[in-house]
Amino acid sequence: MAGASYQLNFLSQIQNARVELETNFSRLIQNINVFKSQLLEKLQEMENEHRIEVEKEEELRRLTQCLSSTVISSNLGNRISSITDQIQHLFSENNCKLLVLDWDLSTEQILLNNFSDYIPLYTGNSSSSSSCEEVQLSLEQKYKIISIPTNTSCLAGQGCGELDDPRGVGIDDDTDHIYVADYNNHCIVVFERDGSYLREFTHKRMVNPVGIYVSGSLDRVYITIFGRDAVHCYKLDGTFIKEITHYGTTSAFNNPTGITMDSSERIYVCDQGRDRVVVFTKHLVFITVLTSQLSNPRDVKAVGSEVAILHDGEYCVSFYTRGGMFLRRVVKKGNNKQKVGHPVCFCIDSDNNILITDSTHDCIKIYRNTGFHICNIGCRGNSEGEFMEPAGIALFDDNSIVTLCDRDDDQLQVFEL
Repeated sequence: MAGASYQLNFLSQIQNARVELETNFSRLIQNINVFKSQLLEKLQEMENEHRIEVEKEEELRRLTQCLSSTVISSNLGNRISSITDQIQHLFSENNCKLLVLDWDLSTEQILLNNFSDYIPLYTGNSSSSSSCEEVQLSLEQKYKIISIPTNTSCLAGQGCGELDDPRGVGIDDDTDHIYVADYNNHCIVVFERDGSYLREFTHKRMVNPVGIYVSGSLDRVYITIFGRDAVHCYKLDGTFIKEITHYGTTSAFNNPTGITMDSSERIYVCDQGRDRVVVFTKHLVFITVLTSQLSNPRDVKAVGSEVAILHDGEYCVSFYTRGGMFLRRVVKKGNNKQKVGHPVCFCIDSDNNILITDSTHDCIKIYRNTGFHICNIGCRGNSEGEFMEPAGIALFDDNSIVTLCDRDDDQLQVFEL
């Protein structure tokens, strides 16, 4: 009996030791998994930092190579702007027919082109259209012929997803579908290229959407949510994927506005309340703060290796490298037809011309990438081709159509070029 009791006791000890060993082994596995996760996050962070450093080195090398011309250009910039403003004003006062006044960096000469004719911007039948400003246009100027809108879609009160204070607009380049961020209806409304209503989608946390970027190739729609200080990600069909309200370790969004993506599938978000532009992966994982030196950044666009930001300031469009190095500022603010009163949104065409919606002058203002004013599209009014507080603007891939949200009239207008 004593032998049997001793054997049972021994087996019990073995069982307890086995249980303890299994428990310790399970804890070890858990600790290994936690350590593995932390290590992967650290490696991802180091990879992002390394990529940014490599980009900065490449950009610094490129900028160093053209330092001489850059210094000359920067020294001339303010003087050139002042001279061109004065000459424009002088010609305007004398009713001279002058459109193009710019500075050619290659020859260091002021360019003046005179034309024999004025071409009216709009030729609609509306009586208020006569109040629209007439502009001169060169024969080679891409925006020389702007037709009245091909379609005005879903006015308030007409059903079919009627709009109420539309703010942002994005285009799916694969299908040419137009996605509109409807601020007061808390939804995204989708139209065909010709303005026909397709569908709309929303989410219980979609409160006052503002900015929007559409990627057909990724099947993603990225939206800034003003009412929740958040960024949302959806599939093209409206399936909710993700919401983020913070970036980094402690920073919360404060009035996010414009949003875009570059060719490397990095997302840029204007955090207007914090005067920052923040960079994320396509999965909305935080990478870095591009810049925190701008006042009220409203909109952002990626152009080649550069990032353009629309903001408050004497010059309202600033260009940075993707690594956050400042390059230049263009487009002067002011209260006349050449300058921007209150910039809202912008886009950049294939020739690097800058199109800005101006809610003070109720028009689209077009500039060269040097900041030289080319022409205005539209004026204040309620007819086709006229605007009341224009907001979002976008271009189709072929640059043949301009789409624009008209906030006060709650409509989407489509223009043929």
